Amino acid sequence: MAIKKEITLRAVFWRFLIELLLGLVLAIIVPFIIFIIVTSCGLTKDSNSNERIAQNIASKLIKTDNINSVMSHIPKKINYVEMDKSYNIISSSMNKQEIKDAISFVRDGTNLLDSENRYLLVNREDEYVILLYHIGSVYYNQWMQRYLPSIEKIFIMVVIINCITYCILLVKYFAEKFRKQLQPILYATREVSTENLDFKIGYSSIKEFQDILISFSEMKMELSESLKKQWKSEQMQKEQIALLAHDLKTPLTVIQGNIDLLEETKLSAEQKEYIQYASESSVQMTQYIGIIIELSKAAMGYKYHFEEFDFPTLWNDIVCKTKTLCYRKHIDLQNNIGVICRYLKGDQMLIERAIMNIISNAVEHTPENGEILINANLEKHMLKIQVIDSGKGFSKESLKHAKQRFYMDKQNRNGSMHFGMGLYFASLVIEKHKGKLILTNNNKDKGAKVVIILPIK
Repeated sequence: MAIKKEITLRAVFWRFLIELLLGLVLAIIVPFIIFIIVTSCGLTKDSNSNERIAQNIASKLIKTDNINSVMSHIPKKINYVEMDKSYNIISSSMNKQEIKDAISFVRDGTNLLDSENRYLLVNREDEYVILLYHIGSVYYNQWMQRYLPSIEKIFIMVVIINCITYCILLVKYFAEKFRKQLQPILYATREVSTENLDFKIGYSSIKEFQDILISFSEMKMELSESLKKQWKSEQMQKEQIALLAHDLKTPLTVIQGNIDLLEETKLSAEQKEYIQYASESSVQMTQYIGIIIELSKAAMGYKYHFEEFDFPTLWNDIVCKTKTLCYRKHIDLQNNIGVICRYLKGDQMLIERAIMNIISNAVEHTPENGEILINANLEKHMLKIQVIDSGKGFSKESLKHAKQRFYMDKQNRNGSMHFGMGLYFASLVIEKHKGKLILTNNNKDKGAKVVIILPIK
């Protein structure tokens, strides 16, 4: 197997700097070479051509007596002004500002022009001639000379555009390279954050990044071992809780049996009241222990029995059980059933227990002579079950946390003691069936509203 070559971040940044400098040099050299080629092809003149023409005209003006013969042949690219010794203008091709600057140039030698233009003074015996010419390369073509920027400006603009374009491309190239090198780190971080440790650590050719990946690999192995130990410990705790809950059923059965025997004996009214309290508490404890056992099974990997079952039959059983619960508190039960599915796929026993837990909560929190509404209907290929009571409703804190295990509101809706398992168990079962459990308050009657949504297929 070939050894993969690694480089350091320092080497990467040195390479970036070198490539940046070389690119900027090329961005200047290439336009310069093009400029030389254009000049050699005869499209432009060199920067000293106008100066040589002006000096040639000046030498002729000094030697000749017939100035008009020379002035009539001055090219258009060179402007002039002819004036007497008193600065009276005789003839000119300059504008007013240029003439004014030319007079200042003759009087005090001040050149008010920019760096690209020059004055040349021809001092004749009885007059002055000032020539104005452009320093820099010029076009042979008059149209180009008139409408295009100067060659130097075009050269500078091309150099600036080249430099900016090269810097952008170089940054994009190195950014993409760094992104690819960082991809294994980002992938490893994402997998660890989702608690997935069954993945292969990638490779980076940058030494510092590779060191991070090696650390990730070591951390992954250590974390995997730690999670295995934690999982075994949690499994043991869950098994112990399940066994303890199962063992509690026996003494509770004995207690309930003795309570039943006591009920058959002759008791005073006060004793009967105490016996009734004990019997109700025993039944309540039996229900809680049943929930704990079921939760322990689910936490330890309880295997759900998914199969199609007759939902209308299940719903009739739920309604009958709900009527029994409501009878004790004289609660008015409203059962509104719409169009429902014939068959539902899932674990029938757990779905029934989840729905009954929600209904039991509703009965518990509904005052005597109150009202409970349960209904089931189809909405967009989903089975929607609603349980609405006429109690005080959920508090703001309960709406956020009521589905959490062992959650108990600081002030229960009816002041009764409970252990926060019913809604947690219902939520766990419904989520396993890819459904939703929604807790809200009924705006109309201010009671609690629990909605179960289950997919039909």
